[in-house]
Amino acid sequence: MFLKAIWITIFLASALIPNQTSDVEQISKAASITIAELRDHMFFLASDFLGGRVTDTEGYRIAAEYCASQLRAAGVEPVARDSEGRLTYLQNVPMRKRYYLEDAEFLVRTQQGDSEFGHETSFKMQMMSDVPVIGKSPECVFVGYGIEEPEHGWDDFEGIDVTGKAVIVLDGVPTRDGEPVLPKDKHDFYGSYPGKQKRLMDLIGKRPAAVIVAIEPEAEDSWERIPSFMTRSEFFLPGIDDTGDKKSRGLPDLFIIKWDVVEALFAGQEYNPAGKDRVDLEGYKSFELKDVSYGIDCREVEEDAPSWNVVGVVRGSDPELADQYVSIGAHLDHVPPRRGQVCNGADDNASGSIGVLEIAEAVAMSPPRRSVIFILYAAEEVNPIGLCGSRYFVNACPVPIENVVANLNLDMIGRTGSASKENRSHYIIGHEGFDDPLLDIIEEVNTHTVNWPLTRKDVSAFGGASDHVSYHDKGIQAVFFFSGEHEDLHRPTDDAEKIEWDKFQKISQLVYEVATELANSDEPLLSK
Repeated sequence: MFLKAIWITIFLASALIPNQTSDVEQISKAASITIAELRDHMFFLASDFLGGRVTDTEGYRIAAEYCASQLRAAGVEPVARDSEGRLTYLQNVPMRKRYYLEDAEFLVRTQQGDSEFGHETSFKMQMMSDVPVIGKSPECVFVGYGIEEPEHGWDDFEGIDVTGKAVIVLDGVPTRDGEPVLPKDKHDFYGSYPGKQKRLMDLIGKRPAAVIVAIEPEAEDSWERIPSFMTRSEFFLPGIDDTGDKKSRGLPDLFIIKWDVVEALFAGQEYNPAGKDRVDLEGYKSFELKDVSYGIDCREVEEDAPSWNVVGVVRGSDPELADQYVSIGAHLDHVPPRRGQVCNGADDNASGSIGVLEIAEAVAMSPPRRSVIFILYAAEEVNPIGLCGSRYFVNACPVPIENVVANLNLDMIGRTGSASKENRSHYIIGHEGFDDPLLDIIEEVNTHTVNWPLTRKDVSAFGGASDHVSYHDKGIQAVFFFSGEHEDLHRPTDDAEKIEWDKFQKISQLVYEVATELANSDEPLLSK
C-alpha cells in the first residue's frame, strides 16, 4: 500500500508539471533493466545445460526458443514469416554444412620426393573453400614473418607478389641472437594475439590463394590449444556465399603446420627455415619456392543445417516515422567445447543477447516514434567466415532493409577487456569516418545518462569482426559495443560468475537510451 501511494503521488505530480512526463517515463523504462533480471537470464543462457549454444545443436534451439518466449512475454511482436506465411519470432536461416571424415592427410611433393602428414599431429585446417590437389596446387611463396616495417628496416613483402599463390608465413617474431630485431613495442605487438591477427588480415588483403602458417618449435606447446575446423562443420549460405559449386568466397585456404611439414616443403630450396632448431636470420629471405606442390587427402560431406534468427519488432507510435527502423542485435551462438569442456560464452555472447531481451522489454513499455527491430543472430561464430545469421537477415530482411536507419550491435557487454582494467572502459567500435555521426550520438547520450567510460575505436584495431559488418555491407551505419579481449574469450572459463553486473546493467541501459534517442529524434536519421 505504501508503494502504491508513492506511485500515485509521482503520477499526480508529473501530470501537473508541464513537459516532465516523458522524462519520468524515460527514466523508469531504463531502470526496468535490473541486475536481478540480467542474472536470471544469464544463469540460464550461459549454463552447461545448453552446451554453449553451439550452431546446429539442441542447445542452440532451446536458447532460440527461450529468447522468442521472452520477446513474446514482453509484448514485442513477431515479424518474420514461416514457410506457410505465418508470423513467427524464429526466422529460418537456410544454411548448409560441410564436414570432413577422419584420417585426412597433408601431402607434400618436391624434387626430393613425396611426404604425408597426419591431421592433428602435423597440420590443422582453419579454412578451406575447396580441397587442394597435389600437382595442381598454387605456386608457393615464403614471406618470412609477414611483417612490413620498412621504416625499421624490415619488409617481408618487398619485391614479392603473393596474389593467387600459397603463402607460407612464420607465426613468430624475428630475433637475432635471442634479441628482438624490431623495436620492443613493435616486437611485443607482432607477438601478441591482436598483432598476429593483424598480420593475417593484412596478408589476406593481398589476395593469396592460401595461407600456410608455420608454428615454430618453441611455440609447439600451444599446438593442442589451436582448433582444427576439419574436425568441425563448415557452414555457409547457398546463394549468398556462392559455395554450392565450391567456388572461392574471396578468402584463402588457411592451414597451420608444424616444423616437420616446413622441413618437407623447403627440402632442396635455397633457404630452409626448418634447417635449425629455431629460425635465425642467416640466409633469411622471402622467395618463391621451386617445384613444390601440396594437397589434402580427405573425404567430405555436405548436408542441410538450418538454424534460426530470433526476430521481433516494437512498432513506432508516429504514423509518419513508423516505417523507419532502428536495429538492435546480438549473436546468440557460441563455440564448441574445448577438450571436452563446455564453452558457455557468458560474455561472448550471452551478455549481448540478454541485453537485447531487456532493452526490447523496456522499449515495448513505451514505444518510440520510429519502430525498433530486435534480432538474436544465428551462426556468428561458425567457420569459415561466420556472421551467417546477420548476413542472411540483411539479405532477407522481414522489413525493407533500406528503411533500417542504424544498427546497434551488442557483442560482449558484460566484462572489461584486459587493456581497460584501470577505468573499466567499454569499447564503441565503427568504421572510421563512416560511423562517426552514430558514435557522436552515443557519446553525447552517454554524457547525460549512464556516463560510463567509453573508448572509441576503429574496427581495424581489432582482429575479428562482428554482425555490424553485415549492415556496413548494405551502407547502414552500425556500431559494435564490445568488452574488449580478455583471458576467457572462447574458453571454458567464460562463465556467468565472472560477469561484472554493474557494468552489464549500465551498458544495457546506455544502448536503450541511444536507441530511444534515435527512434524519437525530430531530425532525419543517419544518411546512407
